Amino acid sequence: TYMGMCDYVLAMDCVSARWFVYGRMRPCGKTGGSCLESVTVFVDGEVLELQRGWLVNRHGKKIVPKNRKGKEIVVKGNTQDFTLLFDGAILTLTATIDTRETIPGTFEHDKLVVRWDGFVSVQIQTPMNVRTCGMCGNNDGKPENDMRTRRGKMTDDVDVFGDSWQIDPLGR
Repeated sequence: TYMGMCDYVLAMDCVSARWFVYGRMRPCGKTGGSCLESVTVFVDGEVLELQRGWLVNRHGKKIVPKNRKGKEIVVKGNTQDFTLLFDGAILTLTATIDTRETIPGTFEHDKLVVRWDGFVSVQIQTPMNVRTCGMCGNNDGKPENDMRTRRGKMTDDVDVFGDSWQIDPLGR
């Protein structure tokens, strides 16, 4: 179990770097553990931060999906739209990460789906054809090779693995 207390890359597009999901870990409990405090999703230059209590921060303005249970909220961006849906327990964020025409006039969309429990847990889902990296692994269906550091080296040391995905959100 990794107990880091910083911001980390949970998952990202490791081919074209078009999207990232960062997690902010902070102290919690009385035993020195760490918990996920917020999740920040970047897609094509657009950013949303999912905060504790099912709040969403967009450029300093709060969106409160918990007050609109069962209703889809579309957050329009310049380059990317996000869809938010709160079901009473989980806040789901969806963003299209790729679109292709399968037959003339018919389009297929690959989506990034982030499910946040509003407290300490997140699930990140992408299509199997999307190569990812980060603390959540590489999305190839083989958990035995998920402990790969940011530099691409395999490790059995959870501290080396976790520390390699640490980021500084201020770019320092």
